[in-house]
Amino acid sequence: MIFALEAVLPFVFMLACGYFLKRRGILTENFRQQGDALCFRFLFPVLVFQNIYTAEMPETSIWRPIWFAIGVMVSSLLIFWLAVPRLEKDHRKIPVIIQSLYRGNFMIYGIPFSLRLGGEEAALIATAMTAVTLPLLNIAAIATYARYTEGEKVQWKDTVMQILKNPIIWG
Repeated sequence: MIFALEAVLPFVFMLACGYFLKRRGILTENFRQQGDALCFRFLFPVLVFQNIYTAEMPETSIWRPIWFAIGVMVSSLLIFWLAVPRLEKDHRKIPVIIQSLYRGNFMIYGIPFSLRLGGEEAALIATAMTAVTLPLLNIAAIATYARYTEGEKVQWKDTVMQILKNPIIWG
């Protein structure tokens, strides 16, 4: 129990600090947008590069968990793409439901939790997994939203351009 609390409490504390700073008016919506852009367009790619570049390669293969994650992700997407349109008739809600089913916060929590719980080797695996799966998840999101655009024929050329311009994929 203490081990779990030591891993989780720093995140709870950070969330509480953010909530307190927002309530006090220190963190504004403008700051949130700028901080979001800074983190996802610059700091996250730097973190991924640094973690992979400076890490010593583990004795175990880092590819086994990555391939497992990709397999689970692709299987889940196929199931959701087939099942959700049969369950939800409003085409505007379908991509939102699909994305909410597969999209998590692994990028935000996975690397720090892995580092706290499993050390540097676990953080390296989590970083590599994030670097591989995050672009795939973003491509899936863009394609899913393009597929269910209300009343328009899908412009796959525009969709491909959106994918190529996505800052998280570039990161």
